[in-house]
This record gives sequence, structure tokens and C-alpha cells, in this order.
Amino acid sequence: MSHHRHNWIQKTDLQPENGRTPDHVAVDETVIQINDQRFWLYAAVDHATNRLLHVALSPTRTTTITEMFLSELREKHLVDDAIFLVDGAP
Repeated sequence: MSHHRHNWIQKTDLQPENGRTPDHVAVDETVIQINDQRFWLYAAVDHATNRLLHVALSPTRTTTITEMFLSELREKHLVDDAIFLVDGAP
């Protein structure tokens, strides 16, 4: 799956740059349908610039996957002092 996910992200040109220090980070997850399969697209965006900070695609939606996504985001960007903007999802 990870190889497929990498190819999909490459094809859609979702390759964010590393090393940003945003003040506000918008985090969202969206269900997308590819043929008869559902995937969850996780995205973190710099609210001030609308630049994509980090993206991940997963075949399932769990707390562990969300935690992994946020951990990867922290590895790539200085977000410890950022305010996170989320919707009403758990």
C-alpha cells in the first residue's frame, strides 16, 4: 500500500516543502473514493499561505494513523507553537 500511496501522491503533485514554521495549521481528513475503495486523505495546511505542509493517504481511519500523521508533521515542520485548526471530527 505504501508504494501505491507514494505513486498516487506523486501523480497528484502533493509534495510539500519541508522546514516551515507556521503560526496556524489547518488539519483536515477527507474520504475519497477510488473505484470501489475508500481512502482517507489527511492534509495539514499553513493557514496564512494556504501552502500544503504534509499529506498522507490511508485505507483506514484510526487514532493511531492520526497520531502518526501529526508525528510526521512535527518531524518536517516546526509546529510545536502553532495553533491547530480542526473541524468537529473526533
